[in-house]
Amino acid sequence: MVPLSFSGFYPPNWLTIAYNVKQRNYWRCERCYHKHDSSINHTLIVHHLDGNRENNEPWNLAALCQRCHLHIQQFGLEALLLVYDSPGIFGNNEPWLKSHIAGIKEAVQFGVSPIARGETIPSSHHSNLLDSGTGTATTRSPR
Repeated sequence: MVPLSFSGFYPPNWLTIAYNVKQRNYWRCERCYHKHDSSINHTLIVHHLDGNRENNEPWNLAALCQRCHLHIQQFGLEALLLVYDSPGIFGNNEPWLKSHIAGIKEAVQFGVSPIARGETIPSSHHSNLLDSGTGTATTRSPR
């Protein structure tokens, strides 16, 4: 499995996108459910699961505390898929991935993020994240 590498640039509306992802998760980490609290290193951030900062599709954005982010950012999409599909590797099957798994599977299957193919991946509770009001993330064209 290939470790996660980072690419791309944050879009001009990144602060709005990140705020909406955090708001959608009630300012709690998706993985450990800890509430945002900077005083004890549970600062909530938004992580791009595929490492591409230009891919702001809802399935690709996870609200994680700094502690969980440090753990998760080492994994590429293939590893996340393996963890999700293999209960017991980390004590459970990382249930927080459920809302992201459709997009992860598509990206792994086709070897490229769905956004690079000009597609969107529907997700049950990941709508209306952006200021555009469309429920679909906007990004710049892949390079």
